[in-house]
Amino acid sequence: GSEGEKKAAAYISKRMQEYGLTLFFPGEGQDFSFVSTKGDTIYSRNILGIVEGSDKNLKNEYIVVGAHMDHLGFETIKYNGKDSVMIYRGADDNASGVACMLEIAKMVSERRILFKRSVIFVAFGAEESGMTGSWYFVNRAFKQKDKIHFMLNLDMVGRSGGLNRPTLYTVLPNIELSDIYNQLKAKTLVLDPLFSNRDYFPSDHQPFSQSGVPVTLITTGLHREYHSLK
Repeated sequence: GSEGEKKAAAYISKRMQEYGLTLFFPGEGQDFSFVSTKGDTIYSRNILGIVEGSDKNLKNEYIVVGAHMDHLGFETIKYNGKDSVMIYRGADDNASGVACMLEIAKMVSERRILFKRSVIFVAFGAEESGMTGSWYFVNRAFKQKDKIHFMLNLDMVGRSGGLNRPTLYTVLPNIELSDIYNQLKAKTLVLDPLFSNRDYFPSDHQPFSQSGVPVTLITTGLHREYHSLK
C-alpha cells in the first residue's frame, strides 16, 4: 500500500500495455487487503495481463507466469542517538524477477500465434507477507483455477555464476516437466540450468502447488545479501 508500490504497479501496467497485453484491472491493479501480525490492515495489489491463446478451444486454459513486486521496504532505527532510515532495496528480490517476467511477456506477445493456451502474467503484491497476493489470486480472485495447467515463478534471478547457478525447482516430481526440461538441457543454451524436483524457499508458486497446479520456481538462489540492506 505504499507510494513505492503504487509507482511500481503503474510502471508494470504501462509496460504490459506497451507490449500488447490485455490488462485485467487497468490502472492500479487488483487490490486486496489483509491484517498484519501487528493488527494493522494492509492494502496491496496484483497487476495482471493476458496474452490470449491462438486456439479457439485451448485459449480457455491458462499458463501463469509470475513474479512478486514487493520487498521489505524500509524501517527507522536509532543510530548514534538519531533516527536513521534503513532501506531494503530489493534489486535481486525481486526487481530481477519482475524484469524477467516483463521481457517474457513481451516475447510471448510478439509470438502469440505460437501459444495455443492463454498466458497470464502477474506481478504479485505482498509476497513478503506470507505470499498473500498469490494466495488471493488462487483462492479468491481467479474463478477458473482448475483451468490453470502450469505456473512459472521467477524469484531472485539476478545472480548467476559460481554457486549461484540458475535452478528450476518443480516442488514435486513431475515426469512430464522433467522430460521437457531434459529436452531443454540437451539444446545449446547460454545458461546451463540445474533441475530439482524439490522446493527451495517459500514464494508465490506455493499457493498454486497447494491447489494441485504443476509449478516451477526459477531462481539463481540465496546469497549473503538476502533480505539485507544491499
